[in-house]
Amino acid sequence: MEAIAAARSALDQAGASVTAIHHFAEKASVLNFEVPPAGVQDIIVALRRSAMVIEEDSLPAPDLLVVDRHGDATGTLQILFLGSEDERVDQLPAVPG
Repeated sequence: MEAIAAARSALDQAGASVTAIHHFAEKASVLNFEVPPAGVQDIIVALRRSAMVIEEDSLPAPDLLVVDRHGDATGTLQILFLGSEDERVDQLPAVPG
């Protein structure tokens, strides 16, 4: 899966640690991760360089990042797989985190 490889590469480049991966019947995958706050923008830049389409309203506002006691921000990256340009997958509910 190219999308997952691109996402993992983006997360790795930003110094993120993937804490969980969930797959939903070839329709979507969700990656939970922890990253130093400065790496959030690096993830966004790397994903934009890949073939992935990012919904702008899903991006975190830098001033709203929640940082844990170790200084890491936690996040969730949801990847939806489309079979063709005309086919839309069922929307999965937002995953907190």
